[in-house]
Amino acid sequence: MAEIIKFKDSFPCYLGVYNHKLVIQDSRLVNMKFIVIKTDKNTIVKFTKLHKYISVGKGKTAVRVDATAGNKPYFVCKMLNFLFIENAYKYKLSSIEDITPKHLEDFMYDYSMNHGETLQYPTESTVNTCVNVIIDFMDNYLKIHDYNRWKEHEFFTTVTVRNRHKNYGEKKVPSFNVVHSGKIKTIFRDMPNSVFNLIMSYAATHYRQIFFLMAISAFTGMRPSEACNIRQEISPLGKGIYVYRQGTKVTKIKLDIREEKQLRSDLVFVGGIKSERWQEVYPCFINAFMNAYELHLEYLSTKEFESEFCPMNINTNGVAMTYDNYFQTFRRMIDEMKPMFINHSNPEISTFGHMLLETNIAPHIFRHWFSVRLTLYGEDVAGLQHWRGDRSPLSAITYIKNKGELSKQLAHTNNVMFAYMQEAAKDLLKDEE
Repeated sequence: MAEIIKFKDSFPCYLGVYNHKLVIQDSRLVNMKFIVIKTDKNTIVKFTKLHKYISVGKGKTAVRVDATAGNKPYFVCKMLNFLFIENAYKYKLSSIEDITPKHLEDFMYDYSMNHGETLQYPTESTVNTCVNVIIDFMDNYLKIHDYNRWKEHEFFTTVTVRNRHKNYGEKKVPSFNVVHSGKIKTIFRDMPNSVFNLIMSYAATHYRQIFFLMAISAFTGMRPSEACNIRQEISPLGKGIYVYRQGTKVTKIKLDIREEKQLRSDLVFVGGIKSERWQEVYPCFINAFMNAYELHLEYLSTKEFESEFCPMNINTNGVAMTYDNYFQTFRRMIDEMKPMFINHSNPEISTFGHMLLETNIAPHIFRHWFSVRLTLYGEDVAGLQHWRGDRSPLSAITYIKNKGELSKQLAHTNNVMFAYMQEAAKDLLKDEE
């Protein structure tokens, strides 16, 4: 019998995602996502089986034990909440089997065109991801619960497409209309080197707990949440950083983010790794990275941390820094710096400060800073995609398209300009006094 979910009976409950974490083999972290029914006070009242219809590793003979559905459950919850909770009296649906292509079209229009409180529309790629997840969910569900309806291919048709590797494959195309706003996501990335130096020096002096996280993103292009997963060279879980030398010269630096490992005894999740890989420090930034690394090791030598994990970045309690903690600490630091930016004698820094009155920035800005510099160094789309750890070239293309404008606005960066020792920081921060 089909699983009947009568959401209206539990109104005003809603569907949400519950993350269940467990540690297996060699401290590998597994994050299982379940779709649950919650009250408006975030209390779980029921576990559903809806996660079974979300594909993980589809098309593979064997799936990794720690493979997750990523953000897919959140898209499914958005769709079901829209149809069964937010518009319960409009659609009067009693089960998932009642959903029609018109319902999905209504949801996708609302998702794509209603920017909500964030005042931001989802990008075209995000809209495409959402509709693909929804179609796949309905496909899996109806195969089990209503095979006759599934055979009609009401929600999609299958077409043959050719990918960028010139290979042919099949793709599901929705049988209903899907639109997106057409607005291009604005990336606040024009951070001049003078501002970069000021922020890094301020962190090296006043916020040393997040300083090296910022340096990792700036000199490797790593995502902030990925940087939180880095371990020390002495970690019992395996070295997280490898420094290669020829004599006294450092020739290569590699960081290990091949697996999400448990880095805290309280099992708190530090942050996701979007693309598991070996990440190298970009060659032009090796000296700058080593300066930051040595300063950070000096900081760690004065702190206590959980020796069974040896995380590279720790909070004030000596446990691995989470992305949420990093984000909040960074925002607090920038708020402190705003008056310094605005009143600075350097017009470039002052202009940046006034921009911050209208636009917030997050730790992700260092990944953007990295991408802009590589673009100015002459990296092409393939190069940017490789160094950024992207699965798709779309993000890299955005930077390449804007290369001319970036060249006009931003000075070329060299490897000798970064100094984070205390005296250098004092010089850069003299206008604060």
